[in-house]
Amino acid sequence: MLYLPSPDCLNKRDMKKILSVVILLSGILTSCISYTDVQLRNVAFRDFSTTDNKMRATFDLEIDNPNGYPIRLSKPKFRVFVGDLELKDWSVPKKIKLRKRAVETYPFYVEISAIEGLKILPRLLTGPEIRIEGTVKAGTFIFGRRIPLEIKERLY
Repeated sequence: MLYLPSPDCLNKRDMKKILSVVILLSGILTSCISYTDVQLRNVAFRDFSTTDNKMRATFDLEIDNPNGYPIRLSKPKFRVFVGDLELKDWSVPKKIKLRKRAVETYPFYVEISAIEGLKILPRLLTGPEIRIEGTVKAGTFIFGRRIPLEIKERLY
């Protein structure tokens, strides 16, 4: 049971605090209800480069965020394949922040170590397909959910 003191024993400052908490809680709860899934619209391979004993494949992802608030993509759980070979030593960007109510293009990259690069070198000569499968957390503040992501793109 919720106990609220009688209005005659509260001063203006206490009433403002209670009103602020109620407004904050209602804003948080309504924003959770109105979540619309983020859509991956288009994927395009941009370039392939080597720097500091790393090989980097860069993609442009066109993503639609129809929500009225920004969403952060984080904590990716992916499997990366070049042709039929699964890469074990790779990394991706930690976070991507999507602007509210916008369809925009965001850079996304996959970096692999030089050792993994030597393993896939013969496959790079035959016009391979890069495949990224898995999930990424989409959310704002403490609320979020995992969304599936699948990218298939030929390098050239």
